[in-house]
Amino acid sequence: MKTNNILFIRGFNTDNIETGDEYINIYTVLKQNNSITYFNYSPNDDILKTYKKLCKVIKDNHFTDLIGHSMGGGLLLKYISDYPNEIPKYKNVVLLMPLLYKVPLTNFLANMPLVRKLRVPKAFILPASKISSLGNFLNDEYNLLSLTQIVDMYKHLMLDSDVFVKVLNKHRKNTVLFYAREEAFNNIPLDIRNKIKNKEYVNGLHECFNSLETTNYFFNKFLRYIN
Repeated sequence: MKTNNILFIRGFNTDNIETGDEYINIYTVLKQNNSITYFNYSPNDDILKTYKKLCKVIKDNHFTDLIGHSMGGGLLLKYISDYPNEIPKYKNVVLLMPLLYKVPLTNFLANMPLVRKLRVPKAFILPASKISSLGNFLNDEYNLLSLTQIVDMYKHLMLDSDVFVKVLNKHRKNTVLFYAREEAFNNIPLDIRNKIKNKEYVNGLHECFNSLETTNYFFNKFLRYIN
């Protein structure tokens, strides 16, 4: 018998949860005792429309748990902020290495004209060596990625740090932030992290659930919030 009905929201330019490399470990572990709905979107999709679609999916279903990784965690935080009265009904709302903090330089670039129209090789913004311990220059990818989705996240969906800290602390009874100790993409300064009351530190990189050295450590903590 399935115990939970989980919504999993993917990150930017990640693989399908059932067939891709990036979330297969999470899918394999969770599917044993839970029903899983995977919220998918393309890196070329309009992120504002994607967020509206996500809101509809959440409202139209009876999920017990909400999980968002990376950009998916950023989208989930926006939902928490926009619909605070809905959040207490969930058993757990888990943000895995989420895109929350507006890095000053990236925020500056996001507001420059024409930046959202640029396309850059994936390895320039998501080098494999910074994702998990299995990554290196030999499995870097050089397909061109549009910056539109990232820019629009920064400009329209992400919250200022003082706001997202208040949002997370308001819902700390069932909402938790997972933060990788070697995070290289979605960095949150220590002084801001210290203000967040319900958080879990996990060893490893952005996808620590895929690293040989840290996978077991990650799941030992992660499954406390789901099972």
